[in-house]
Amino acid sequence: MHYYSHPGFNHISSSQVTVYCYAISKKNPGWSIAATYNLDRKILATTRQYLGDVPKNIAEYHSIILGLKKSQELNFRNVMLCSNNLRVINQLQGFGEVDDLALMPLYHQVILLLSRFQFYKLEYRSWSEMKVMFSTILDMTEK
Repeated sequence: MHYYSHPGFNHISSSQVTVYCYAISKKNPGWSIAATYNLDRKILATTRQYLGDVPKNIAEYHSIILGLKKSQELNFRNVMLCSNNLRVINQLQGFGEVDDLALMPLYHQVILLLSRFQFYKLEYRSWSEMKVMFSTILDMTEK
């Protein structure tokens, strides 16, 4: 499932980056993890934040914020953000309500961060599709 937020995203440029976001919470407390990849699928940066025992959607929003901030720090203007949390992707696209008050400030922070990019694309990816990317990233949480 693909969601396009601005026309023209598919224009390939060196200012384009892909961010994979993942959150571990509840039974496996509490990492928010994001990895930033270039067009050749090489890791440019990884970021993580330990959140403790928080709901998965809160952890997912934190991972998205980490990835978007890192993409800005690296001066990318176009970002494709991939997550295996369809609910959060739908909320960011306006297809689902943000009904948890604890999510509202995080939602607004993500919307503000996205507005700073020239183009962005939000994409849902199943866990099986993202497992290869996350196998590298998840090794970080063990260290």
